[in-house]
Amino acid sequence: MSVGSENESVKFDFYKYDSLDLIYKYSGSGQVSKTLIGTQTSFPIQNHIGSRHFEISHAKVQNKTTFLDFIFSGFSIDLSIGIDFSQHNRPQTDPNSFHYLNNESTTTQNEYMFCLSELCSLLLPYTQHQVCLYGFGATIDSDVENCFALNGNIFDPKIYSL
Repeated sequence: MSVGSENESVKFDFYKYDSLDLIYKYSGSGQVSKTLIGTQTSFPIQNHIGSRHFEISHAKVQNKTTFLDFIFSGFSIDLSIGIDFSQHNRPQTDPNSFHYLNNESTTTQNEYMFCLSELCSLLLPYTQHQVCLYGFGATIDSDVENCFALNGNIFDPKIYSL
């Protein structure tokens, strides 16, 4: 159960397994006010032929934390992004590559650029407007680098705009 108004109720639907048809068939429902849970343990099943009850032996109230709960409570977000430069994504000159840049167009974004700009437009307002940008799988000075800062400073890989 989630925290909310004490006057709210919890609805239960009950199904009975039919071994001949190999399906579950609806057999009734029950509705319980949150205030009764803990003080009463047996509740009637409605929409059922005969007198049936269900019992609640244990109930726990849980908060459902949302993204905004973290933000409003003072948490900050540090955004770190890693870009795959390995060859399995094909060369930057290949139009089928995720890295492809169309040199004839200055407005066309490749799939990486589009994804990064969308993510950053959503998340940057909740950060200190800085992003740690890393790359991996690129050949730099004839060595394949598994992790490097895109700004060249591995000790402070932050950039302040995309």
